[in-house]
Amino acid sequence: MQQQPTRNPPLSLFNELKRRNVFRIGAAYVVGAWLLIQVTETIFPLFGFGDTPARLVVIVLSIGFIPSLIFSWVFEITPEGLKKDADVGSEKSITQTTSRKLDRIILVVLALALGYFAFDKFVLDPVEDVQIAESAHQEGRSAALTESFGDKSIAVMPFANLSAESSNQFFADGIHDDLLTRISNIQDIKTISRSSVMTYRGSKKKLGAIATELGVSTILEGGVQRAGDQVRINLQLIDAASDAHLWAQTYTRELTATNVFVVQAEITEAVAGALQAILTDDERSQLAKQPTANLQALDAYFLGNQLFDQLTSESVGEAILAYQEAIRFDPDFALAYSKQASAVLAQVGMSGLPNEAQLEKSRPLIDQAILLDPQSSEAFTALGHWHRHSGDAGKAFQAYEQAMALGPNNADALVNYASMVRFEMSDPATAIELYKRAVELDPQNIGIKRRLAFAMTSVDRAGEGIRMMEDIVDKHPDSAIAYRDLSFLYSDSEFRHDKGIRALRRAIELDPNHPPNSYWNAIMHWRLGDYNNTALWMNNIARLVPNPESARVFRGWAFIAQRNLESAREEFARPILDDALYWIGVFYLGSVDTAEGRPDDAIERYEDYAEQFDGRKSNTNFYFGIAAIKAYQALGEQQKAQALIDELVSVVKANPSVIYHDSAIQDASFYALSGDVEAAIATLEEWVNRGGATSLLQQDIRHGLGVLADDPRYQSILRTVNNRLSEQKANLARWEASGEMQPMPREVTDPR
Repeated sequence: MQQQPTRNPPLSLFNELKRRNVFRIGAAYVVGAWLLIQVTETIFPLFGFGDTPARLVVIVLSIGFIPSLIFSWVFEITPEGLKKDADVGSEKSITQTTSRKLDRIILVVLALALGYFAFDKFVLDPVEDVQIAESAHQEGRSAALTESFGDKSIAVMPFANLSAESSNQFFADGIHDDLLTRISNIQDIKTISRSSVMTYRGSKKKLGAIATELGVSTILEGGVQRAGDQVRINLQLIDAASDAHLWAQTYTRELTATNVFVVQAEITEAVAGALQAILTDDERSQLAKQPTANLQALDAYFLGNQLFDQLTSESVGEAILAYQEAIRFDPDFALAYSKQASAVLAQVGMSGLPNEAQLEKSRPLIDQAILLDPQSSEAFTALGHWHRHSGDAGKAFQAYEQAMALGPNNADALVNYASMVRFEMSDPATAIELYKRAVELDPQNIGIKRRLAFAMTSVDRAGEGIRMMEDIVDKHPDSAIAYRDLSFLYSDSEFRHDKGIRALRRAIELDPNHPPNSYWNAIMHWRLGDYNNTALWMNNIARLVPNPESARVFRGWAFIAQRNLESAREEFARPILDDALYWIGVFYLGSVDTAEGRPDDAIERYEDYAEQFDGRKSNTNFYFGIAAIKAYQALGEQQKAQALIDELVSVVKANPSVIYHDSAIQDASFYALSGDVEAAIATLEEWVNRGGATSLLQQDIRHGLGVLADDPRYQSILRTVNNRLSEQKANLARWEASGEMQPMPREVTDPR
């Protein structure tokens, strides 16, 4: 029997891995890969490569690790070359020799790795640390700007007049205003409006407190010195959180209009750079513009701005003269045309000048401003005002949108746009959000806050709006307009005409010759059913307004309050004004004609308004509707009456959230005139539950609730309302007797 040859027993897996040098190959691969990655991270940035190529190197090396181990297991290097391990006999294997070579390779690579580590630690790191520290310092500044408010925001404080002559304050203010406007035209920077920052002139508050109140992260402050033919502007940009100076510079130039604008452009770019704001090509182009090269024109323009901002009838008139002077010195000064147009339109409200006349005067100015500078946000703002005054809501919207696109921080355009959204689109909720944005841009502007407070009343947030106005009055106790607006909210939203009159007496004390203060006194006494005092206040307005046609309307209402209807008819004998108060007086007298058996006369009175009736829910439209329906019914023209009823009832149902003082009674009137008694009663009961109280409910001649007269529910409503009005009259008497409320001014009660 033949004997089989003996074989060596198989090695263990661990010993086999060692024999085939798998461990050494793995160690050499790891050390070599680490060294390669370190070199890659150092070299790639020098050639402008980003992180992606370095990541690819790491990924490829990681993927190659397992295949390298498999390769070392399967193959062996022999003197004849690379062969599979299974094909190499033990007598031909040189794995021990290969092991020694791999050990030397690993030692060399480790030495290189240690050398690179030492070089990186003691040579490269100190340089990088300096660079990182500087970068962190710069980035830290930027982070500080947004840490509190999450944006790039700035308030440009009023500049100090460092000139020897105090008369140069207007020049310092002009430099400030123009620079603020330039910065505000940068989309990437939130800039607080002038009206807010000017409230801090001379303030001793710390900059951090001012920044918190204004909602910004940086403050720009400085001064302007004008001496002979030189101007010097000192500025510093301060981080409000740390009080650190982010940027500071002094500019000294020869005093020319061109140099003034060049310096302002340089400052704006420097501020944008410090805030790390992005300037678009269009914004850079706008910065390079020079509105005028004439220093006298610039002086006159700056003076006009200072006068316009005072917002009195006298100062607005003087501002117009200053703008005219600026245009005389430089007929191509676009901003002067824009501002003059806005001032001319402002005279309608400030001075009571006729709307049509001011529209005619202002339009050529606006057209010229846009012709000279089609990219002027101020020009399109003025155009928006013009279209609002002319009654073209669509074009006003377009103009304001263009103004906001050209001037992202233009709070004036934004707040007027918001008001149109509220009134023209009947969308108070959206208007509130727009007003809030305007408040962010101009947080100390009580005019914007007043409009926001009024908008609150249209979305069942009247209490919030009233608290907002009360806070404004507390902070601005010398603001007549704030007291007047608070009185309006008391009367219109809470039906507390007594509290409204008390607030108005304070407004009259502060500004006795401002016609709207007298007007709202008259309205609130009318709502109380106090017609004698209504007549006194209406006659007082007639003496105050400069427009004789307006005076006729107010005298006519005084006669209506005194029930002197013949004299009232003489004042309203012909169309004299296209405004709400005139037309509501016409409808009142027409309703008297109908009640006295002359519905034909009533319809004749309404003809001019009927042509412009558009069916929207408004005080004027609805009073026309009630008066016209009753006249048509008295004439037996049921088809016309029913068509108007159907149209207006559908408007009422579609606009339940549109609320003004007489709205509920008007709504109930249309339901009653349509024969829907239950809907009329339900509307009135809901109104009473909200505190409703007004003498309109007593005036059968004005509303359409006659069909409800014998309904016990209506009689109960009427008693509740009358009791509330009597209580408010008693409050007024008590407050006046105790001195809690100012008495009626003598010039009102006893005019001479």
